[in-house]
Amino acid sequence: MAVELTQLRDIIVGTIDAILDACKREGKDFPKLDVPAEPAEFLPDGIRNDSQVLDAITLGVAAASQLIATLQPPAMTLYTSATRFNLSACIGAAERCHVAEILRDAGPKGMHIRDIVKLNGTDAVKLGRILRYLATNHIFSEVEPDVFANNMISSLLDTGKVISAIQSDPVGKFDNTNGLTAWISFIADDCMKSAAYLSDTMTDPKTAHSQDPNETSIQKAFRFEGTRWEFLERPENLFMFRRYGAAMSGAAKLQPPWAVLTSYEWNTLPKGAVFVDVGSGLGNFSLEVAKIRPDLTYILEDRPPVMEKAKKYWEEQAPSISAAGNIHFIGHDFFNPQPQLPAMPDVFFMRTILHDWSDEFAVRILTNLRHAAKPDTKLLIIDTLVEYACSAQDSSALDVPGYELQNAPKPLLANLGFASIASYDLDMVMLNNLNARERTIGGFLHLLSSSGWRLVAVRKNPGNKMWWPMIIAVPA
Repeated sequence: MAVELTQLRDIIVGTIDAILDACKREGKDFPKLDVPAEPAEFLPDGIRNDSQVLDAITLGVAAASQLIATLQPPAMTLYTSATRFNLSACIGAAERCHVAEILRDAGPKGMHIRDIVKLNGTDAVKLGRILRYLATNHIFSEVEPDVFANNMISSLLDTGKVISAIQSDPVGKFDNTNGLTAWISFIADDCMKSAAYLSDTMTDPKTAHSQDPNETSIQKAFRFEGTRWEFLERPENLFMFRRYGAAMSGAAKLQPPWAVLTSYEWNTLPKGAVFVDVGSGLGNFSLEVAKIRPDLTYILEDRPPVMEKAKKYWEEQAPSISAAGNIHFIGHDFFNPQPQLPAMPDVFFMRTILHDWSDEFAVRILTNLRHAAKPDTKLLIIDTLVEYACSAQDSSALDVPGYELQNAPKPLLANLGFASIASYDLDMVMLNNLNARERTIGGFLHLLSSSGWRLVAVRKNPGNKMWWPMIIAVPA
């Protein structure tokens, strides 16, 4: 054990030194935890986005979290892990009480809890305990007894709106925002409540082995039958519906549309090649490709109401491309066979579609695409690729070009543990809400081989290691 402690210490010290070296080289300070986040956090030239710093952060976080698990008594680790629901609940409460917006103008001196509750009408003792719990977890700062201020993390809960505007239109709190606060609110509300029913769903004979998206934890949590979408569209759930829309918009920004340009050699497609965006939404990723390859034929497929919005979006964002006549908007359900297309497709493109579906349903989607493919059609999938937590890997994937094992130094977990936890959290969100999943390389191999496709390459995005990779398949 002493050897592991020494290894963890050396990794942590080495990563901090690497970060400090990068800061010195770039002439930048590393962001301070006790002040609100700066816009540079989200820009390509932000110090956290420096490649050296990004690598160091990943190793440092992995080592620090493993050090805590190693040092802390195991019973305490198990207890604090089991009570993490309190953190999600308190984040949700602080967001719902608009604390970050209230503290925005208070600055580093903060605001006393009695003054905070005058603006949101909540109980001072209860809210003070919630904020102290969050401050203990480095979300908000308690600068004096019962005096709280925003810090780097809590400031991200701020929608940028004034408190009076939010209170006059609480349903529209997340409208015209960057979507991040909506995403966190959705996670801390819908997702936390559905997660509480995971054990019930796993042991109920009706749902234990189901892959049906209508037989999940969220149906038990909110006591409804049918699809999640039908539930959100009920009039009484208007706030949840609008929040979800804003949340998905925010989540989409985690990987900017132009990132797709660095994932594939678009110049290799012949003039007039048919590019089919399956489940396209507005087609903002296709639009980026169209800007550099306007000579291709683009087909967007999604539900008819979405296609009506997509037409307007392309007319506004790319009027010349839209007017050229080589873009087609087709209302289509991808559980049905492909519609009649202008020509056989050269590319099927799917971005974050398959993770919405369990294997049973994802195979149906991919099988329909396979039936419409020609021998040289490419299937391009952008989705999360989760790693195994063990050092032993799926031997069938080792020959896939571009698929590389994490080069985690000992004694770190092969998947870098907590440094990669967001993908595994999302996997649980998909399980609880849709009976869906994020997939390992083995999961994709199974999915593709079961639907007539063959995995030929994995392309990790060279622009940013945190962006989702592209998984490339061809007809088997």
